[in-house]
Amino acid sequence: MRLGFLLLAPAVVCAGQDLHVSPSGPSLESVLEAAAEKPGTTVWIASGVYELQRSLRLDARHSGIALRAMPGEEVRLSGARVLPIESFGRPSVAQRERLDPAAKDQVVVIDLKALGIKDFGSIAADGAEVFFDDRPLPLARWPNEGFATDLLTTGGAPFEKLGYKGDRLGVFTYAGERPERWLREKDLWLHGYWFWDWEDIYQRVASLDPRKKLIYLQPPVYWNGFRDGARYFVLNALSELDQPGEWYLDREERMLYLWPPQPLAGARITLSMLRDPVIAITNASRVVMSGLTIEGGRNNGIEIAGGAGNVVSGCTVRNLGGWGIVVTSGNSHTIERCQLSQLGRGGVLLAGGERTTLEPGAHAVIDSRIFDYARLKRAYAPGVKLAGVGHRVQNNEIFDAPHIAVWFAGNDHLIERNEIRGVCRETGDAGAIYAGRDWTERGTVIRHNYIHDVSGLGEHGCQAIYLDDMASGIVVTGNITRGSRRGILMGGGRDNVVEDNVLMDCTESVVFDNRGLKSYREAVKPPDGVMVRHLAQMPVDRPPWSTRHPELQRLLADNPGSPKNNVIRRNIAWRCPPPKLAREVVRFGRVEDNEPWFVDPGIIAADGKLDLPAGAPIVRGEPALRNFPADSIGPRPAAAR
Repeated sequence: MRLGFLLLAPAVVCAGQDLHVSPSGPSLESVLEAAAEKPGTTVWIASGVYELQRSLRLDARHSGIALRAMPGEEVRLSGARVLPIESFGRPSVAQRERLDPAAKDQVVVIDLKALGIKDFGSIAADGAEVFFDDRPLPLARWPNEGFATDLLTTGGAPFEKLGYKGDRLGVFTYAGERPERWLREKDLWLHGYWFWDWEDIYQRVASLDPRKKLIYLQPPVYWNGFRDGARYFVLNALSELDQPGEWYLDREERMLYLWPPQPLAGARITLSMLRDPVIAITNASRVVMSGLTIEGGRNNGIEIAGGAGNVVSGCTVRNLGGWGIVVTSGNSHTIERCQLSQLGRGGVLLAGGERTTLEPGAHAVIDSRIFDYARLKRAYAPGVKLAGVGHRVQNNEIFDAPHIAVWFAGNDHLIERNEIRGVCRETGDAGAIYAGRDWTERGTVIRHNYIHDVSGLGEHGCQAIYLDDMASGIVVTGNITRGSRRGILMGGGRDNVVEDNVLMDCTESVVFDNRGLKSYREAVKPPDGVMVRHLAQMPVDRPPWSTRHPELQRLLADNPGSPKNNVIRRNIAWRCPPPKLAREVVRFGRVEDNEPWFVDPGIIAADGKLDLPAGAPIVRGEPALRNFPADSIGPRPAAAR
């Protein structure tokens, strides 16, 4: 299907260093070949939908070129296939028998065999998805919203971990009659948080025994095991297609069932097809992509590997089964002014730099909006993930997601001036900004972020900033948090600085425990503790490590489980308890001037935004507020950048 396009004659015109392309002319691939080895060429792309049957690939020959949408026009590079409205029909008598009574007169079907479509992927990975007028539709499931909690483990392989009891057998007893609707299902799956509130797993159902009321999972089963009453939902069940918007794909018969959310007439219905990234850039440098919409693939939207100085600017990346943008190597790649949403996994992954030498990769994601991500893989698919050395996450708005906003690993990152809200919506023991489990991942600065409405769920909820499991050498300064389980949670660790933060409306303000002496003590024991193994992987006895982080050379001889040399100072709490600090944090660190507010600081406007007028007495009197850049939080307008 092609939308409107700019009519050009001829369809590809070479005018100096410009090439123009429209949907009616030669393919984008052929135009890129014409642009290869011509640095400075701009490929101007006219309005339209460009359906890609394979990735659009750029390599070193394409260094220095730009791919730009024509000004004011919508250019869509899509890995999906349009399903013709006229090919949908009513289900047969046999098909209607399998439907819920409410759906029999509502569902339409389309024969994908007749369209030559036969590759559908798996429910758990790279599965085809249906989009209706550019919105992803939910696969038929039960319950339609939220989770069920009625399954009990059978006790065939019991165990206990951190005080929680579970079972590793992968067999459940159920109550009631609902599962007996599923006996005829061909490819039934359960998706749930089976043991921890921070890890979701897909499990295929092998069989059901209605006489014994048992559900058997198909091996391999989740290695962490299962708990009674774990949260789960059933999906890919034709018998559960019972509300508008749901769909089901019979992979054997290659028939797609759909309860349209709106009338079919005039709708645009697509099926994601492309298993590879929509755009792949390998070893090219100084490539600019501007104003494009990247959509409709089962995998990632844009992948960048190698090269230097590539820029993705002003692009919309949406409706994908994988990540929005993935940078795995190279140097100084930038994602700016982009909108990423409706993603199956995370938003942006930035990896690069060399940890053994602390050489930065220097990638950045700035002035972007990242939301409604982690639709399919719910946990540990963050808005932004950092790995390696020296990346920046600046002036972004990250919101509406089931788990983490920013997850960092490695060294020397900068996370600043972001607004983060409404994340960790269905997870617990989580952090809006999160890291942990490595003494050597030092040097990151988290400053001047506004994090709010991130309370999470379960026993431990969501912390605005969570430095988990002995995270060390991190600076957390000048942040404002509101509406979290804890404002800042430090899971042991050393050499951290937590200062000048304002923590509001939380169950606890700053919590710093000594888990390295208790629940996490096995991790710090030589030679096999996970923390010790990570330490051994870095050349801490040689420059630049020995000069920048000399404390690591003597760490194992200095009671490594003890949270020493931390600074906790000038943090302010409003409607939060005072800091709760382990004895060792106070004894071996610097703790001072952490004060409560006893009156409403009045810094939150009615719309939830920050309101910090420079002349207000409380702003003049508090360094954390006086220095907070309230007018430059989140994406900035062009004039301010």
